[in-house]
Amino acid sequence: IEQGASGDYFYVIDEGECRALYERGPDSEPELLARFVGGDCFGEEALISGAPRSATVVASRASRLRRIDRANFLKLLNEPLTRSISLDRALARISKRQALWLDLRADETAPLEHSIRVPAHLLRSRSEQLDPDREYICVCENGFRSRVATFLLQQRGIGAFALEGGFDAAIGAK
Repeated sequence: IEQGASGDYFYVIDEGECRALYERGPDSEPELLARFVGGDCFGEEALISGAPRSATVVASRASRLRRIDRANFLKLLNEPLTRSISLDRALARISKRQALWLDLRADETAPLEHSIRVPAHLLRSRSEQLDPDREYICVCENGFRSRVATFLLQQRGIGAFALEGGFDAAIGAK
């Protein structure tokens, strides 16, 4: 898949290996974001958010993949694969130190208090730095990337919720 292209499929690797590469610009070397092997999956962010693909994914060796089209993937995702939480419930969990914010917004925004900042496009490569015994409330601008992050973290056995409506809705609610 090509960085910048529209999302059409979600992929699961049956066998082989793929690499996700992030290209900052035409004159820079691509940054390795993740390696995927049998059982791993990718491609969900663009399907959920509607944003262009955030990375290029290439096979590093002969590989066999399965794919799920956008409509079927979204149908599966809207079933309880991801958990969401209201702003009031999120603030209560944060204040009781039962959870931390996982701020997925771009580096240019001011970080949330009691948060860990991991820009959404780096979550795969940095998820191993998160404490699997903690619970995280994922927050982005509009809630789409939070649902992706919740899906990815749950796959890795990390407890996570997506803030309903995202940061923009939370600011409007206050």
